[in-house]
Amino acid sequence: MKVLMAQQMRDNDRRAIEEFGIPGTVLMENAGAAVVDFLVQRYSPLAERRVAVFCGSGNNGGDGFVIARRLQLLGAKPTVFTIGDMDALKPDARAHWQVLRKMNEKRNLPIFFAGTTDAENSSANRYDCADFDLIVDALLGTGIKDAPRADYAAAIEAINGAGLVGTPVVAVDIPSGVDADTGAVPGAAVLATHTVTFGYPKLGLFLPPGSDCVGTLHIADIGFDWQMLETETPYRLYLPAIFAPLTQETATVRERDWGEGRARSTLVRSGSHSSSISTLISAPARTAPTIRLLKKRARDANKGDYGHVGIVAGSRGMAGAPALVARAAQHSGAGLVTVMTAASAQPIVSAKLDEQMTLPLSEEDGALCGAAYDSIAAFAAKAAVLCIGPGLTTAPHTVALVQRLIAEIEKPMVLDADGLNALAMNSEIVERRTTDPRCPLVLTPHPGEAARLLGTTTADVQSNRIKSVQELARKYRAVVLLKGRFTLVCDPNGAILINTTGNPGMASGGSGDTLTGIIGGLLAQFFAKLPATNTPERNSQKTDMEIDQSETIINSSLELQRDTAEVVALGAYIHGLAGDLAAAEIGETGLVAGDIIAHLTRAIRQLEEPE
Repeated sequence: MKVLMAQQMRDNDRRAIEEFGIPGTVLMENAGAAVVDFLVQRYSPLAERRVAVFCGSGNNGGDGFVIARRLQLLGAKPTVFTIGDMDALKPDARAHWQVLRKMNEKRNLPIFFAGTTDAENSSANRYDCADFDLIVDALLGTGIKDAPRADYAAAIEAINGAGLVGTPVVAVDIPSGVDADTGAVPGAAVLATHTVTFGYPKLGLFLPPGSDCVGTLHIADIGFDWQMLETETPYRLYLPAIFAPLTQETATVRERDWGEGRARSTLVRSGSHSSSISTLISAPARTAPTIRLLKKRARDANKGDYGHVGIVAGSRGMAGAPALVARAAQHSGAGLVTVMTAASAQPIVSAKLDEQMTLPLSEEDGALCGAAYDSIAAFAAKAAVLCIGPGLTTAPHTVALVQRLIAEIEKPMVLDADGLNALAMNSEIVERRTTDPRCPLVLTPHPGEAARLLGTTTADVQSNRIKSVQELARKYRAVVLLKGRFTLVCDPNGAILINTTGNPGMASGGSGDTLTGIIGGLLAQFFAKLPATNTPERNSQKTDMEIDQSETIINSSLELQRDTAEVVALGAYIHGLAGDLAAAEIGETGLVAGDIIAHLTRAIRQLEEPE
């Protein structure tokens, strides 16, 4: 599913009105109706429920007017708080405001004109939210860039105060005060329990600190097929599976009906502001690499069909990391897994593993050294992918070995932990690495490692995660996975996939090692039977036919880069989903990497092609 910038969505609204003849008032009606549909699904019965609807003086407020009107028709008891100048409403919002005012006259729908910029009225004490069962935030929409002014800030403070004592808060399109493009929160912002956004999700919903305000995200199409507008964007949500619509009774489980052409995917987290996604998608979001990896296995399959993962990891005293990588790779479907580690660590690693093999390598002071290169290179000839880094240490001789492996081994390669640290110490070595797209480099940094790779600070990375991941992908000619609440996967051309799974319980040692193994296992399966292709010739003297062939090869290379990013994103999705399943079973506190591995096969089974 595409993720748009705020202006892009506004342009889509305009085009829907101008090119397809849908009146703006109808889109606004549909938006309000979508929020009410969610409220019915989530909080039924609504009859006699007391609902505070906070409406600003923009189009977001217009959505709120529709919500209030429809709630009253359902027997709820809405009270509207208006903030701002209602005389300044734009035509579409004004039309719905006028209807609401007439309903107030006929049916006594309470409207509290609270909006003013006067300092004496800019206090949260003006809004008594204590007696409400639900709160709807329709104050500020996607156009805000600066801190909300005092009257809006006071209303936001009152909303958040009610939320803190357990009153559910539902934000309309975006939590008020959050920048829809950057996720910045320059002033007060609503902390929503749920956010119902329209058309396509906006990028800022997935970027900190605004992502902390979203709660569970729900995406509504508001009665128009937005795909017809063919909006171009480098950002997409990664949603690989097809799931059946959720009902209130099944809101904490995942169900699937593969016969449906439209589907909803909900990823449930615990915690009042954990992030989930509930989305209605109009077509199956199953890409070519996803289909290949999740289809049922042939009856005559053998282990060689699913790739051999080589893991260069571990050192004396760091035997746990390579074992986690190996077990995760195998449970992700790899046919064979071999751990190559320091000779002194090998007996301990081997004792932790049953199905995976180990290979002792030359070491100095308990860490791999340059003499191990030939053994690794020989093994790489039969491997589908190499995973390098966890538990290696940054001893100078180990760093030199890793840098040589990066530069000279022509295989798909996943770098994590000390593999990334070695690369950060000499970023120029990527210039010596092959550019063959069949041998991609995959980097999996957390924000601190990303900062080292970019020569900046963790704060800088987190303040602009989009720019950071794109810069990493460009600088290192790699597919980059930037870990975080919404993990980002970027290909070398700057296209970004946003992961939607995972929970805070996964923030524990070894979770990253597990992710490395999952990605390695999936890449091994993907590349194990990849058809051989030619690579572009370096000779600039080419015939027209050769130029045409080169263009085809380049297009194929770009497609393979995109496919590799899709596989990496699938790894992040499965990793988070396994963590979500584990958290649902045992809770977030105390969840460890082994719990994620234990739930991997169940997670994959939920995504696999049905019988």
